[in-house]
Amino acid sequence: MAAPQLRLLLSESKVNLANNTSVVTATLQLYGNGETYSNNREKGYIILDGTRYDFVSTFSASRSWQTLAAYSKTITHKDDGSYRVSVKGYFDISWSYYGALSTSNSLLLSTIPRASIPTTSPTTIDGGGSVVIATHRKSTAFIHTLRYKFGKKTGIIAEKLETDMTWTVPLDLLNEIPKTLSGTCTIYCDTYNGAKLIGTKTVDLTINVPKTVVPTIASITHSEAVIDVKNAFNQYAKGLSQLNIVIQAAGVYSSEITSYETEIDGVRYIQQQFTSNVIGTAGTMPIKVTVTDSRGRTATKTVNVSVSDYFKPYLDNISIEQCNADGTHNNTGLATKVSFKGAVASVNNSNKKVLIVKWKKLTDVAYQSKTVPIDWMFNTFTIIPWTIYDESYEFIVVVSDKLSSFEQKVENGRTALSLLAGGKGIRMFGEAEREGFWIDNTRYDLAAREQEKLISMTGENVLNMGVLLNLFADNMVEFETINGFNIIKFSNGFMIVYGLRTTQEVLRPYEFQHGIRLIDRISDLNILYDNFKTIIGATGTMTANGCHVAGIEKLNGIFQVLIYGIGNRNVVIKSGTKYNLIVFGTWK
Repeated sequence: MAAPQLRLLLSESKVNLANNTSVVTATLQLYGNGETYSNNREKGYIILDGTRYDFVSTFSASRSWQTLAAYSKTITHKDDGSYRVSVKGYFDISWSYYGALSTSNSLLLSTIPRASIPTTSPTTIDGGGSVVIATHRKSTAFIHTLRYKFGKKTGIIAEKLETDMTWTVPLDLLNEIPKTLSGTCTIYCDTYNGAKLIGTKTVDLTINVPKTVVPTIASITHSEAVIDVKNAFNQYAKGLSQLNIVIQAAGVYSSEITSYETEIDGVRYIQQQFTSNVIGTAGTMPIKVTVTDSRGRTATKTVNVSVSDYFKPYLDNISIEQCNADGTHNNTGLATKVSFKGAVASVNNSNKKVLIVKWKKLTDVAYQSKTVPIDWMFNTFTIIPWTIYDESYEFIVVVSDKLSSFEQKVENGRTALSLLAGGKGIRMFGEAEREGFWIDNTRYDLAAREQEKLISMTGENVLNMGVLLNLFADNMVEFETINGFNIIKFSNGFMIVYGLRTTQEVLRPYEFQHGIRLIDRISDLNILYDNFKTIIGATGTMTANGCHVAGIEKLNGIFQVLIYGIGNRNVVIKSGTKYNLIVFGTWK
């Protein structure tokens, strides 16, 4: 027959979250084999989680499981709430044929929730914002301490906390992230049962730098960098002023300023302290400053400065005309009317305006001068007395302010060439008012054929008045008197020499500036103008003691030019006779 059997049945009950305990019951049972035993009061024991429980039990031989003993014990779980209980059972029937019986068993108890596991809502928050921290405690007997660690900074959020709370994230935590826009804050939840620490759990909270946390620009200091402008106007002036700029800016919550950018008058500067370019704008001018910190956050500040309009004094036009003392036009008057137009910048009436007219004969060294009152914008004139109409004068107009001046010069040189309406009159160095060919106030009679050739403007290869007009088209660059000869030079290299001389003087060579030499003999004349292609007009007759009307001749393949010697064509000038001489040539 089969031997009797023992078994242990284990069960768990009465789980206590606060005490971290549960009750385990161990039941020892016997399965008989149908035999009749002589003694049915036998001893046994159960060892439950190390505790021994002895018993005496009766039993029958029936073929069924029958309970010998049952014991319960309160088991304390581990700190983490888990536990496995071990049990042994023993029943002594050694007197019988089968002897003593034993068995064992174990039971993994249910895990009792212990330390609270915190959560946050939301999981990401801006510094300075509020977050709800929930503890989710497992027992009403539990209390908590909440702590945080952010970077190197730690602190207590709450103590003896039972359930949930709202935490306002301190802004000074942002000092821990000076170079980034977010960081991870670890929140620790210490769970206590009374004074006993049950356990610690954590949750991470992302803290962002609020968009409102930006660097600050405390001040933008500006001042005049050009001492002369400051002393003259004590205000900014267009075209003159340069600004000294100093920017005071700072990071926030341990960030640092990494870059500066300033825009002034369309120019970008990247220094914290600098001197600007010359300001080219008048009116209200913004100074716009942008700073960037180590988090990449920017701040912008703009200040406006007033810039007064400034321009250098200028003269648009100067003109002179011979006049009477009252300013009435008169070509033979004994005064000169000097007209001028221009402007001086007022710089908000902090500037000054001065206009001076200077004049002298071309042959003099010293100037006379007078001050003419003007407005900021002027178009006026002044009368210079005792300027003889048939003498050459130089006039200089100077307009100035506190910092600069401008001048223009003009001379009252007579008209180089004038044609009478209708073409019957030509005058050199004066206005043509009568028929005939005039040099200054002296008339030179020409044959009709020669006069027509001079006046005509046909053929580009013909020496005529058209050629002369082209020669005079360029501006005069110099007027001077040397050894009694008047010399006019033009920018294209053309030159006119004229004067009233005696035969003996003409017979002697004169050395002029720029290497010009005037000799009475046509064959020796060394003044060239190589644009002439055709010889026209009478060459003239040379005599032992003088010369008369000269034209152009070609010597050794080179055109030698001498236009005009003396008056009447057929008159031979005796030695010592005075006559007008005019020579056309080149000076460069």
